[in-house]
Order: sequence, then structure tokens, then C-alpha cells
Amino acid sequence: MENYQEAAAVPSLKDRKRGYLGKLDSDFKKVAGPLGWASALESLLKHPAQLVYEISGGTRRWMPYLILTVIVGALFYGLIMGSYSGGTQLWASPVKIAFGLMVSALLTFPSLYVFTCVNGADLKIGTVFSLLVLALALVVLLLAGFAPVLWIFSQTTNNIVFIGWIHLIFWVISVGFGFRLLSAGFGLLGKAYSEGLVFWAFVFLLVSFQMSTILRPILGTSKLFLADEKVFFLTHWFRVMGE
Repeated sequence: MENYQEAAAVPSLKDRKRGYLGKLDSDFKKVAGPLGWASALESLLKHPAQLVYEISGGTRRWMPYLILTVIVGALFYGLIMGSYSGGTQLWASPVKIAFGLMVSALLTFPSLYVFTCVNGADLKIGTVFSLLVLALALVVLLLAGFAPVLWIFSQTTNNIVFIGWIHLIFWVISVGFGFRLLSAGFGLLGKAYSEGLVFWAFVFLLVSFQMSTILRPILGTSKLFLADEKVFFLTHWFRVMGE
């Protein structure tokens, strides 16, 4: 009987999502203070619902700061990845990571908008795109937070498979938090969390994995800037682990 009561006391997945959305709902208001990049980053980390409010009906334009955050954050994360091999990868990896992230977002945005419409949300295409940029900005900020850990492993081990898995784990974790913010943003604008968004997040991860394979090498080195062989990302991963 006691075990049953303890299990019943554990909040369900829907309750946890409702609790997170409820916490954001209290912050769904205009951003206080002056407009600037620093205030945009602070709001993104501490009060993201305020940025969702600004996106939906605010008068101040925060989107340039969020786009700049995505680009700079991706370049910085790419620099950390390039520090594993050094040399030309110190500039090649940042370029590839930033390009790959932006292309992945653009390729999957049409499906995100379609899912939004099918689920019954009456949102403009610009609003949906802004929510996606908001989520990506959080993703790159989380990756920047992981940067010291990634850097120390990059400088102290030569095992490229281990380094690759560390980057993969941190990438999936960061995308997970970005997706949570994205789904909460839809909830704040009147459309609750739905299974269609889960499928879209899965598609986004697949596309990002394939883009990392298309743009290889990113961690390792090669005489070519881009590999000329077409290969599925799982095939490439198993090949590297086999070698």
C-alpha cells in the first residue's frame, strides 16, 4: 500500500510538462529594461517566456540578437571541436558547424510549420520561425556551457570515438532542452504540446547527424575540405569505430 502511494505521488510526464509551462506562464510578459544583446541572453536563460511574449506581440525587435547568438554560439562550439585536431580545423570546424546548424534548421522548418498547422495552431509562419530561432539560441548557449568540459577532453585524449560520443551526448541533451522550450513556446501561444513536435525533433536530429557526415571531417583531419563520398551517418560512425 505504501509503495502504491509513493508511486502515485510521482508526477506524470504530462504533469511535469504542465508544471514547466505553468512556470513560464507567470513570466509571459514584456521584457523589463533596455533592449540589447546582453538583456536578450539573460532573458533567454532566466525568463524565456518573456521573449516568447515579445515574439508574439511585443514592439521591440529581439530577433537579430537571437540570430546573432545562434551564429556566434555555433562558431564557438565549432572552435572547441576543431581544437581536438588543431591546424586548419580551428577555422574549418567552426564554419562547418555554423553552416550545418543553419542548413539543418532551414531544411526542417517547413515540416515544423506543417506540423504546427496540422495540430490546429493558428500562428503566422514568421512566429513559428522566431520560436525555432529562440530554441536554437538556447541550444548553442547550452553547448557553450559544456565547452570547458569538451575542451579538456579534446586536449587530453587521442580517442576520436570517445570524443565523438561526448559531443553527440551533449548535442542530444542541448537539443532536448531546446525542444522543451519550443514546445512550451507553442503552449504559451495557445497550442499545447503534441506528439507531432516530438516527431519533428527526431527528424531534426537525424538531419543534423547527416549534415555532420556530409561536412566531415569536423573532428579529424583530411587532405580534402569536404569528403567526396556519399555515406549514411550510421555507416560513417560504424566505420570510424571499426578503424
